[in-house]
Amino acid sequence: MENTTKFRIGSVPYLNAAPLTRGLESELIFATPAKLAEMLRRINLDLPRWLIASIDRVVGRNGLARQSQIKAWLADKIKETIR
Repeated sequence: MENTTKFRIGSVPYLNAAPLTRGLESELIFATPAKLAEMLRRINLDLPRWLIASIDRVVGRNGLARQSQIKAWLADKIKETIR
């Protein structure tokens, strides 16, 4: 299964961040730290140990962080449901 999730990346519009974002300007959302924080929503998710172990086996194979993999799966499932 191919992961087609598009991630949005934010950065601050300050001079000290310019070397990190040079060449990527068209792909980024520039905003103040407070505004970038407002764009995020956090949730806590309680999962059984067997499910966490299964997720960790998958992320161990594909090199993603656990949180990134869960986000990608959720985004893919929502897209699939909307179609």
